[in-house]
Order: sequence, then C-alpha cells, then structure tokens
Amino acid sequence: MTVLKATFVNASDADLVRGHLCKARSRRVGAVLLGRRVEAARRLVARRWHEDTYVAEARSAVESGSTTDLVRGYCSEAGLILNVPETQVEGFFALLLALVNVTAAGDDKLEADLLGRIAKSIEDANVDKGVAKLKLLTHAFNAAAASSPVRLTLYTAIVKSAAKHGELKALAASVAHIPTWAAQWTVSTADVTTLLSLIDEKYLAAGLFEDAFTALVAHLNYLADAVKADKAVVEPVLTRAVLAGLAPPTKVLDLSPAFVSPAAAAVSGSAAYKLLAAYVHGDLLGYKAVEKDLATLASKAAVKALPAPAALQAAALGKVRQLYLTTLPLGTPVPLATIAKDMGVQDARDVEAVAISAVANGVIEGKLDGIQKTLTLTSAFKPHFTVADWERLLADLHAWKAGLVRVHKAIDALTMVDEFDDADVDDLDLGSGYDMADDGFEAPRAELGEDDDDMGVDE
Repeated sequence: MTVLKATFVNASDADLVRGHLCKARSRRVGAVLLGRRVEAARRLVARRWHEDTYVAEARSAVESGSTTDLVRGYCSEAGLILNVPETQVEGFFALLLALVNVTAAGDDKLEADLLGRIAKSIEDANVDKGVAKLKLLTHAFNAAAASSPVRLTLYTAIVKSAAKHGELKALAASVAHIPTWAAQWTVSTADVTTLLSLIDEKYLAAGLFEDAFTALVAHLNYLADAVKADKAVVEPVLTRAVLAGLAPPTKVLDLSPAFVSPAAAAVSGSAAYKLLAAYVHGDLLGYKAVEKDLATLASKAAVKALPAPAALQAAALGKVRQLYLTTLPLGTPVPLATIAKDMGVQDARDVEAVAISAVANGVIEGKLDGIQKTLTLTSAFKPHFTVADWERLLADLHAWKAGLVRVHKAIDALTMVDEFDDADVDDLDLGSGYDMADDGFEAPRAELGEDDDDMGVDE
C-alpha cells in the first residue's frame, strides 16, 4: 500500500502517472473510434475526458484501500502502452508490473488474473510492433513466479505474437526448455501438449523446418515423460518431426535426437520410425523399402509449407545417399564403381557429386582420386553410433595408443643418446686450457680472402 500511495499521491510520481493515463486515455479513444465502436467511445469520453477526474479515481481508490479493480483495469489496457514513445514503453510497463506485484502480493490467483489480462491486452493490441510486444510479454513471463500456471498463458501469448509478427526465430532457444518449465507450472498435460502443438504448427507453417524439428523433439521428450509414450499421441508428432527434418532442400540435419527419444521407441513399427532409422544409419536399402511411405506421411500431415511429394522424396534420397558414405571404412580407398552400385546411380560422376555435397554439408571429409577412381574417407559424421561403430572406434583408439607408446619409446631413446653425447663433450672440458695441438691436432686452414697459396690454389 505504501508503494501505491507513493505512486499516486506524491507530486512528482502523480505527474508521471497522470501523463501516462492521459495519453493512454486519448489513444484508447482513438482506437475505439477507428474500430467503429462509436457509442462505446462516446461513453468513454463522457466518463474519462477530464484528466483530473481520471487521476482522482486512482487517488480515491488508493486512499480507500480498494485498488484491485483499478489495477485490473490498467492490466486490461496494458496494450495501450505500446502507443507511447518507444523510449518510454519499458518504463511504463515496469511501473505496471510494480503495481501488479504490490496489489497481488501473496495472492497467486490474483497475480495470475492480472498477468493474464496483460497478456491478452498486449497480444490483441492492433499495432505492428512485434519486437516490443515480445519484450513486454517476456518481462511479464519473468515477473511471474516460476511455479505459476499463468506462465503457460504468457508463453502462449508470446508464441502467437511471434508468429503473427514473423519473430518466431527469437523463440528457438527457449522452446527446448518447455518440458522442464511445465513440470513446475502445475498445469495439466493436455494444456502443455496444446502449447507444444501450437509451437509445432507455427514453425511448420512458417517453413522454419530446422526450428520446427527442435520443437518437435521437445514435444516428443515431454510425451515420453508425461503420457508414457502413448502410440496414438506419439506417432503424429514423430511423423511431423521426420518430415521437418527431411524438408530442407539441401541441408542434412542431424535427426538422431528424435531417434533416441524414449517416445520414438513406442512407435518402432511405424513408417515414420523406419524412415528415421534408415536416415540416421545411412541405410540405403532400409530407406528404399519405406521410401514410398514418405509421400503418404506428407499428405496425412497436411503441412502446406512442405515441398511437393516428388521434391521431398528426391531431397530425402540425396541426403540418405550422403549419409550412406559415412558407413564406408575410414582411411581405406573404396572404388567409386562399388559405391555407385550400392547407391543405385549410373557412374562415378554421380558418386563424385554426392561426395562433394556430403563434404559441403559437413557429413564427411576425404579425398576423391580421379585417376584411381576411388574415395578415401578421413572422417565422417555419424548421426547415430551402432555397436559395430563403437567397436571400430575402440580398435582405432587402441591402435592410436600403441602408436603413442612407440613414439614415446623412440623419443626416450633419442634423449638417452643426446645425454650421452653431452657427457662426452663435458669430459673434454674445452674451457680448461686444453690445447688440441698438443695431441697433433692441426688447426683449419686460413679463411677465404687470405693467401691463395695457403688454400692450395695453383697460380
């Protein structure tokens, strides 16, 4: 109450609030008029036209101790703050959050009500200020208690506003945290899955397939914990994750996070899971067996932003061919003709094109030998390691360790020889006046530039 009285009663603060309320009132009137709600605007003008009367209402509420309804009104009109000069927006919003904090102190339900009103007002504000909306909604989200269910409402408003104003990329980093946050919000599983489905939908509709895949993996992980991987719930989410991962025209995404999600194992017999398994293992034969299902899955998903079925299949086949190269042995030249046969392509030139794309996508590193017609891998990206992969890696590590031991022994041997030579030199004690001529040692001949006769040069 002290903070509220200081805010409204002290002269300097009262001027600030009066200026804000007056501006908000004027803009609200203009917005209502533009919205063709003329009668509502007339009543508003009649009731609040005089700023002294408007501020008097606030003072009266503070002095009587009944500020809740007043603050509710401010929260319901929070979107009007977006109309003030840009440099003042966050300052006014901080003042509003301070009022909410004091008014709802110790009352979680009231806090949720007030912040929910703020979320709705900002989300509904008819202004093209997407970044400003996201800033204010994020401030409100952070102002709510970590366990408050109103955070679900606020984050939903953030997602809708970001989608409306083309700012979904700004949310990408936070989406993966939703399952962790949801565990604190004490909201129903249905509410959280509704939010996650909304996020999936918005990213897919915007054609942000890489971010959509990340969001869908978060959705899968939440389902694994929350609903014990119900097949009927998991399969559509996994299908969208696979489609999102395959949708980029050329980029090869790492889809192993979806493959290793505990939820995915619940639908291991589905076409989506088989496609995913073939992809992460670079299994061309496995992919060919289920390739025809890709178009069917895309049709059922009904995502308009996805490429046409033929283009989607062609892109997916190209990526699986690139991932197939990761299954080749490292350091061993493999004939291009052999690879072409396994890939089902015409000749070595087609293999070279696939290999070049794989290098560009960071899938492999190696050397193409145009004379010997071979491909030698020096490293390969493995989306998912099998037992055989781990065994090969272990063998490589043992060989590497044995090589290090040999190098260490060689260095020790050279060090011992060097120390022995140094000891011989020390025994000579060259600085003790020893005259090598006494042992019949002959000094070198004169340097260049002295008498030629001394160099043994005939006249």
